[in-house]
Amino acid sequence: MTRNETTGGVVKFIEKGELDSDSVVIFSSFFPFNNNAPAEFFSFLDDNIYKKVFTEFIRPKNGKKEFTFDALINAYVEYISTLEKKRIHIVAFGVFSNVFINIANLLKGKINSLTLIEPDFANSILMKIFDSKEVHFFKFSSLKNQYIQDSKQNYKRYLSKTPLSLMKYYYYSLKEYLPESMILKQIVDSDVEILILWKLMEKELWPLPQILTDDYEISAFSLSESAIDALIGKNPDITDQIRSHIEKNIILENY
Repeated sequence: MTRNETTGGVVKFIEKGELDSDSVVIFSSFFPFNNNAPAEFFSFLDDNIYKKVFTEFIRPKNGKKEFTFDALINAYVEYISTLEKKRIHIVAFGVFSNVFINIANLLKGKINSLTLIEPDFANSILMKIFDSKEVHFFKFSSLKNQYIQDSKQNYKRYLSKTPLSLMKYYYYSLKEYLPESMILKQIVDSDVEILILWKLMEKELWPLPQILTDDYEISAFSLSESAIDALIGKNPDITDQIRSHIEKNIILENY
């Protein structure tokens, strides 16, 4: 498989598949999981058709305090801006969904569609770790357990080695930026086709899920299992939903 790496700010972009393709799928970090999760799950997307771009984080040169919401947005915007005449689909996971909702608003017409897996629009998952009255001595374990829940899968090879301390600075910068009153407006104003898959966050964010589906007709799929089980297990119902969503927006329009 063809592979290329490029660095921008706090992000290393790992490009795989058909690097000259007009159909580009960009993956956010899947923290607290590593790139094995999206790479294996999205293997149903043909490497001879798609250019797949995975995310790795780089420790900021001037210290972790520079790992912020704005730093991530700037890194992705700079990279995406180089992709001229491409059909771009983004897959965002968990706490990074807000980054790409924001980018879809900044780069109007550049992003064709989004798949959001357990999108944490309210920043609540990290809040439970960093701002909870309950003391978490093992913060990473507490974080991953929220996603893993009662999983019976062998998930150890999917765990990220990104230091949780980076997430702390990201969390507080996002907390300052994103009052809850803006969430719905940003999603609606993004003007891209969105598919949401969730279980944990569907409960956490209620009644927002109902508003998105009933009032704004945004496509959402309720998971019957944890996010990691859905990814490792390659549930065909889920892969069919995602494949149809991506092909409709960035493949069929190329022909």
